[in-house]
Parts: sequence; structure tokens; C-alpha cells
Amino acid sequence: YGRKESAKPYAEGDYGYIDLLSARNSYSVAKRATETLCASFADEYGVDTVIVRPGHIYGPTASQADNRVSSAFAYAAARGEDIVMKSDGSQIRSYCYCLDSASAILKVLLRGEPVHAYNISNPDSIINIRGMAEILAESAGVELKMELPTEAEKKGFNPMSNSSLDSAELLALGWKGLFDAERGFSHTVEILKEII
Repeated sequence: YGRKESAKPYAEGDYGYIDLLSARNSYSVAKRATETLCASFADEYGVDTVIVRPGHIYGPTASQADNRVSSAFAYAAARGEDIVMKSDGSQIRSYCYCLDSASAILKVLLRGEPVHAYNISNPDSIINIRGMAEILAESAGVELKMELPTEAEKKGFNPMSNSSLDSAELLALGWKGLFDAERGFSHTVEILKEII
């Protein structure tokens, strides 16, 4: 979506600023281009298309090589290691458990309006990174520790303080998530403990 000034969750019609000269923004620009291609193919060739915009999808299906904090923290907790945060964890994110995400995408495919975008977000899982880390640490009985990041680690940080998504359009299709943040992250740790 890009950076915006408001603290409200992003609605589908919100488009924030994206610095085209930041290497980190290739992901955002590519997503926008893909959505435009969907709209163009629908217009020119009549392709039946809907657009989904997933938030931060997590769960036991994530690879151990996944370097997103939700995955790294969940694997550390499942291994019985303390969780080490490199920021104050105040950044707000829309987390959505993998099973909820899949059911939301199916709902959009079956009931969504053509050439319309839908945020994939569970309103019961909009929390800050520290809250997510606390749930994971508590579910595994490990400690949450703070550590200063290196300069190289800082370069990989998402600069957005709030990237939460408004899921009103998705909810209007009749979708409801089954896993709030506490249940989803605890469930993730339980399953990971069994498979690693």
C-alpha cells in the first residue's frame, strides 16, 4: 500500500507513498503492477479476476528459512529458545493464520466482485510485533529478550509503523476467521514442536 500518515488500517482504496528509488520497494511496486495487469486483462480479454491482498500470513507451514519475525520467533519458541527482539515491537501488523488466509482467498474467489481487491486480514489478529512475540514466548515457556540490531539488520526492517489492513470488504462476503492472534500463534508453536 505504501506509507501513509493515518493510523487507521488500510482500506482497499488507500494508496500511500512509495519511494521508487528504494530497493526495498520493488515488492510493493511489483504488487501494484500485477493488480493493474489483472484489471487490464479483465477489461481487454474479459478475464474473470478478483484481487487478494494478504497481510502477514503465518503458521506452521512457514519454512524455517523464512526470515519474517513471525516465522523466526515461532521456530525459536518451538525449539525452546528465548525470543530476541531487535526493536521495541511497536509496529502494528495484520496477522492472519494460514488456514484462515486460505479460507478467505477461497471466499473471495467464490463470492468476490470481478476486478475488485480484498484485504486478507483477521480483525482479531491486528496486534503489534511485541504482542505477537509475547504470545509466542508464553505459549512455549521461553523468555522475551531485547537486543540492539546491527546496521545490516536495520536495513531489512519494514519501515512502516502500521501496516494493518481493514477487512470490512472481506467480512461483507460472509468470511470470519477461526484463529485470533492468541489461538493462532499458540497453535503454530504446538504444531512446530511436533515437527522440528
